[in-house]
Amino acid sequence: TNDGTGAANTIGSDDLISLETSVDPAYRIGAAYMLHANTLAALRRVKDKQGRPIFFQAEAGLINGYPVKINNAMDQLQPHVFSPVVTRNTVAFGGLAKYVVRRAPLIVRRLATRFADFGQIAFIAFRRVDGNLIDGCAGQSVALLQNVF
Repeated sequence: TNDGTGAANTIGSDDLISLETSVDPAYRIGAAYMLHANTLAALRRVKDKQGRPIFFQAEAGLINGYPVKINNAMDQLQPHVFSPVVTRNTVAFGGLAKYVVRRAPLIVRRLATRFADFGQIAFIAFRRVDGNLIDGCAGQSVALLQNVF
């Protein structure tokens, strides 16, 4: 049935459809999937009863008509079950453009007086970087698929 319940580390077509419908319809326009490259490889191996791939049938690079973004910083499917139970966020779906990264200017300080006795000059640099999902839809612009291992 490709519902993702056959094993602890699987994702089925029902899982992805549920993930899509959990996102507000206004944010599905221009939405995309984001996942680890190994998770994408596992999805490409999912086949129907005739041995045809479930995903990537029409065009490469799309799942259910939505583009796919690779982010190897995301969790991936685990090869075996863990004890204690571990929850992983393996797939994200929604309006990914709502994620904003804020970068403060780089501040560089020259520390000449402290190291003058040794004929040296030191530099110290500070940079603040942060990011967050700007969500005006009560948490419904991006949804995460969680796998429990």
